[in-house]
Amino acid sequence: QRAALGGEVSGPVEHTTGLVDIKMSRLIVKNLPKGYTTDQLRETFSAKGQVTDAKVMRTPDGKSRQFGFIGYKTSEDALRAVAYFDRSFLNTSRIQVEMAVKYHDHDQQQQLGSRPWSK
Repeated sequence: QRAALGGEVSGPVEHTTGLVDIKMSRLIVKNLPKGYTTDQLRETFSAKGQVTDAKVMRTPDGKSRQFGFIGYKTSEDALRAVAYFDRSFLNTSRIQVEMAVKYHDHDQQQQLGSRPWSK
C-alpha cells in the first residue's frame, strides 16, 4: 500500500516475505538534504508514530553523509512510515526509506531483497 503525501495508511500494515513475518522497527533514510539535522529528522518522522531514536550520520569532520536512522516503538509504526515517506521529498531531495538490515544478517537481507547499509 502506498499513501499519497498527506494521506493515511488505514488498517493494519504488515510486511511479509512469504516465508517469515518480519518484525522490525528501525528504518534507514537515504538521500537526506545536506543540511538536515537529527532533530529535523526526528520531528519529521514522529508524524507517523512514536520515535525512540534518530540519527543523521556524519563524517569525522561533521559533514552529513546524507543518510540516517529512525527507530520506532513498534514495527507497525515503522511500516506506516515506510509506506508514507518512501520516495517522498524533504526540501528538494527525494528520499528513500527502507527497513534497516544488519550487515551480516544474510537471511534477513534475502527476505527483504535489500542490501546492507554499511560494512
